[in-house]
Amino acid sequence: MSASPHVVLAGGGTAGHLFPGLALAHALRERHPEIKITFATVDREFEREILTNANETFVTVPAEPLPQGPARMLWLLTRNWSGYAETSKLLTEQEVSLVVGLGGYASIPTARAAIRNRIPLILMEPNVVPDTVTRWLAPAAKAIAVAFREVQPLLPAEVPLHLTGTPVRRAIASLANTEQTPEEEHPDRKKALLVLGGVQGEEEFNQTVPYALYRLRKQLNEGWHILHQSGYDQLEATRTLYRKFDLHVTVMPVIKDVASILKQGDVAIARAGGSVLAELACAGVPSLLLPSHRIDEETQLKNAKVFQATGAAELFEFEAGKEHQDHAMALKLADLISNQGVRLSMHQKMRSLAFPQADRQFAALVSNHLNLT
Repeated sequence: MSASPHVVLAGGGTAGHLFPGLALAHALRERHPEIKITFATVDREFEREILTNANETFVTVPAEPLPQGPARMLWLLTRNWSGYAETSKLLTEQEVSLVVGLGGYASIPTARAAIRNRIPLILMEPNVVPDTVTRWLAPAAKAIAVAFREVQPLLPAEVPLHLTGTPVRRAIASLANTEQTPEEEHPDRKKALLVLGGVQGEEEFNQTVPYALYRLRKQLNEGWHILHQSGYDQLEATRTLYRKFDLHVTVMPVIKDVASILKQGDVAIARAGGSVLAELACAGVPSLLLPSHRIDEETQLKNAKVFQATGAAELFEFEAGKEHQDHAMALKLADLISNQGVRLSMHQKMRSLAFPQADRQFAALVSNHLNLT
């Protein structure tokens, strides 16, 4: 092992893959200032912007999402083979010491190249149900960092699992140390409802939630401030909908300072990906979870059910083609909006699911496999 180990963090496709990687990179540099870190991700503006703004070194790798049918399998194999060839060359020429698979299709070529070149591979699995990529790669991994105990029976028994939690950025993790809820600290202010759509925009989420809030408009306009993250593609359509409903809402494409916004949050409406749940848990924000079915089927639903079972969140499932879903969603949200006691109880239970040291624990796992102290 050289004096300056080189670690590649491979993944992308969603913010939920990249942001834990940024948190891990920060923790690794704290332990080992000399370490070299490179991100391997897909060549899209979304990933380039995040990594450039974070001043991270990165390479882009040809990769394709898993196919929805046999017609796309040849294209998948061609693109991912090209990505495998490129990253295999990178791993050997750069004398990479270890690869961390952050999840998602963008991690596949680099992880396969690590396996082929006998470079240690550690995987991150932030969900209750491992996604397809994790299941494919798990048998060859040296270790898997997980966020839920429930995932253990679904992964190979011979691969060591480490319950680290999902790494979150340090400013968000520090919210777990705050003693009071926002409304306990500032009882006279308007309460904050956070609507956390994906940063890449989802029409189903951005169109249904405003209709549900419209049904609660009198109560919300009197005592609440609403902030809605819509993603860039859905920004104007979402703003137009709120203007039509005469709801006073701040709509922005992407929340830049997530920690400051979560610190103010009294209630959140959010998807149920592993990364966003880890952030909500650190902040202790009572939540109504709306699982997405765009990723692996049932993954977010299973995550949400764990949080629901502990009393940290309420769950609402979209049903394709069903009418009046906004009414059902509003009924779920009404008790959260009107009952401070419910919010306080959910805040405490949400905090019980937090892993504010996840970045440091994951960094310690990587250090052990690099034979570093």
